Amino acid sequence: MIFALFGTNPYPFTRLADWLDRLACEEGYEIEAQTGTTRELAHCRSFDFASYATIRAKMESAECIVAQGGYGSCLDALYLGCPLIIVPRRPELGESRDNQTEVSSYLAEHTDAQIVDTYEALRQALASLGAKDTRARPRPEAFGAQVAAAIGEFLEGLRP
Repeated sequence: MIFALFGTNPYPFTRLADWLDRLACEEGYEIEAQTGTTRELAHCRSFDFASYATIRAKMESAECIVAQGGYGSCLDALYLGCPLIIVPRRPELGESRDNQTEVSSYLAEHTDAQIVDTYEALRQALASLGAKDTRARPRPEAFGAQVAAAIGEFLEGLRP
């Protein structure tokens, strides 16, 4: 099962909703999505909001997580060792006030998360996951130190 996270952003993420519905119809993927303020999905199981415990349980049982480029969703997926595909929200499309590409690109560069920005790229990323036997991930107990180091490195890069 693919679990998709739209987050709690007050802006709808129609682009991702359309892509997931299309994947369910055309490719036969079983998809469940937390859609937040985005419309209910027509061809996937979906709900708007749930408790963190519910979201976390669904993430733990997922074969793959597709997440908007929010920091929390992405870090939880990486911590759990679940394959992660990031679809950053784009302000120019009215999907967010914030640009999610910077954090998303950083995570894709420093982890095995994949960042996609088209339906075809999402379809190919999901197909490529089926061909991989293992996904190298840090042990959860080591994850905090890795995240702290990555954040420190990122912040250092912002200094003039």
